[in-house]
Amino acid sequence: MQTQKKKKSMLKTTVKVIRLRGFLGFYDGFTAAALRQLTCSSLRFSLYENGKHLEILQNSNSIFDKIYIASFAGIVGSLVGLPMDVINVRMQNDMKYAGNLRRNYKSVMDALIRIPKEEGWMTLYSGGIAAVLKAAIGNSAQLAVYDQPFDVLKTLMMNAPPTQFPTVFHAIKYMMRFGYLGPYRGLVPTIARKAPATISLFIIYEQLRLNLGYIPLDSK
Repeated sequence: MQTQKKKKSMLKTTVKVIRLRGFLGFYDGFTAAALRQLTCSSLRFSLYENGKHLEILQNSNSIFDKIYIASFAGIVGSLVGLPMDVINVRMQNDMKYAGNLRRNYKSVMDALIRIPKEEGWMTLYSGGIAAVLKAAIGNSAQLAVYDQPFDVLKTLMMNAPPTQFPTVFHAIKYMMRFGYLGPYRGLVPTIARKAPATISLFIIYEQLRLNLGYIPLDSK
């Protein structure tokens, strides 16, 4: 929904995906998304957990200190996972193009080889500014409403041909083509995806933290 040129409801978009790709179409780009989570999420949680135990923050109960650490962890994790994010977005959007315009990546590895070869290695970091801002806000708040505009902007830039958006401001202008609600295109499916995913993520994280614990580096 975020990359549509004409407005379509969630129901019409769902029907179109099923018609073009069947129910498996909802899992296009799953491998890239899974690899991104393995790298990005594990890194940001690790950085955040270790950051809380820094000596300069030992006696600090400030929520702002935690926000700073969470933002930093989100930015680093986003930069590491950005290539997988680009591949994920492209594989998900490929079905809407005509046959001769499709990228037709066979796998994540195929995309990792072809993108630098065909468009330059910097293309793997397209939409990086929007992705970093989204990660900083999203990792601090974990609320879809706050980071949704950056999510739309990131998706547009990652899916675009190399010359479509010379700067992030061109992408913002295009994002606003549907008016002031443009930044919130796809908000409902985003919430439907993020709510259970975030709840599950933190439940698993807390269980791992409680059962495995935190071992200080200077422990004997």
